[in-house]
Amino acid sequence: MITVASCLECNRDVSMDDEYFRTTIALRADVQDHPAAAEVYASAMRGLRRRGATGLAGELTRQSRYVEKRTASGIIAAHQGTLEVDLGRLDRVAERTVQGLFRHHYHSRLFPDYVVRSFSLCGLTGMTERVREKLLRTMRDLLSTPETDVGAGAFRYWRVVADDRPHVTSWLLLFFDRVSFLVFSVPRSEQRGSSTFDANVAELELACAEKARRTGMRD
Repeated sequence: MITVASCLECNRDVSMDDEYFRTTIALRADVQDHPAAAEVYASAMRGLRRRGATGLAGELTRQSRYVEKRTASGIIAAHQGTLEVDLGRLDRVAERTVQGLFRHHYHSRLFPDYVVRSFSLCGLTGMTERVREKLLRTMRDLLSTPETDVGAGAFRYWRVVADDRPHVTSWLLLFFDRVSFLVFSVPRSEQRGSSTFDANVAELELACAEKARRTGMRD
């Protein structure tokens, strides 16, 4: 287990996003059969049943609906529940995760004039071909680095750090082998249009925002 020191006030401010992240990922149909997901699913269910969790339970109920699953010939085979997820809340958790991992590996905080940007890969369908190629190249570079496995496959990540600027980083986070995020840290002055990264962060952000506006993340 990786632990990073954090103040009580900071934890309190983000605990709702953490619970939302844990619960929405645990509810994914493609995650529930993962060997490491059983306890996370049970914990999420206990959280939803707590008296103080009625707000989250109500929010998830409003975001859920049933859709028809059809065969190739158009016959309705089943009805499946779907959940439209707030990608921004998931990305915030991924960004804080990278901030903590950076401190864990390099024993310092990211410079205060740096920003961390996360992109849920399930939301990046509105990309141009050029941006898609840059994204794939970035992911190939990340996957060529050593993998860190936390919790028997519950969480894996890969990282690349710029040789000349150690606070310029790229990360690939993978939860339960299904849910992935591409995360960057970059000087605030270079947040848009930076040539430092292999991917164009500004265009990825726009693609992700457009996807979230249209449909949200659906299981």
